Amino acid sequence: METKTNTMKTHIFIRKKLSPLGAIDLLTPNFYKKQEIPEFFNYKAICSEKLSIEINQIMKMISEKIEIPIELILIKTRKPEQVFARQLCMFFSRLYTSLNLEDIGSQLGGKDHSTVSHAIKTILNWYDTNSKKQSQIDYLIASFNLKTKTRKSVDYLRKD
Repeated sequence: METKTNTMKTHIFIRKKLSPLGAIDLLTPNFYKKQEIPEFFNYKAICSEKLSIEINQIMKMISEKIEIPIELILIKTRKPEQVFARQLCMFFSRLYTSLNLEDIGSQLGGKDHSTVSHAIKTILNWYDTNSKKQSQIDYLIASFNLKTKTRKSVDYLRKD
């Protein structure tokens, strides 16, 4: 009786004892391996970069939400609606920009840094005592968080 010798070659994956992922790597053409990951797969760049926002954008967004023109926010009046809008602009400028109080005040009608500090304290006080204004502020914070890709809250300014 003749014995048949195994004439089949053992596959390279078995000879090199490769895992399934190693086998896939071996089968993948070189031109494909050298391609870089497309920019839209760069999750670190997407998630880590926070978008900056300027005071002009803050004023525009607040004027749209409260329905007061930007010109009325900047002029020197003491009407409660305009004062509230101006103080909101100061509050959100401090929350979402890296500007100091003097720069915020100068861009919002030439106000002093103490006026900006008082506006922030006033908004925080309204937030704690007035539920209607609290819901307005929460809505604006959520809008700004979406725009800037951040997770800031009122508590961020309580630390100052």
